[in-house]
Amino acid sequence: MYLAYFRQDDVIHLVTNEEPESRSVELTSNITLELNEKNQMIGLEILRASSVTTHYYQATDSVYIEVSSKPSVDSKEMYDGVVLDYDTEGNLVGIDIN
Repeated sequence: MYLAYFRQDDVIHLVTNEEPESRSVELTSNITLELNEKNQMIGLEILRASSVTTHYYQATDSVYIEVSSKPSVDSKEMYDGVVLDYDTEGNLVGIDIN
């Protein structure tokens, strides 16, 4: 897993696997999940990256992307190792990637 930040474009690209991308899913207007042919996450692209907070946990080799400061009240595992956190109104507040 590696994370690259492109300052000039304010874009974060997280790569979890070097497999070819089969499709992508737009989670929000600035966050796109990249999937392989087995529907597993291989990457994540965040536009306007300075608007989110990213936490890396070395002990578990996991990343948490905080999209909003609102508290999470519901979580759903959307893909293997990708958990989306939602607020009381159903808005995405965070992405946990293991």
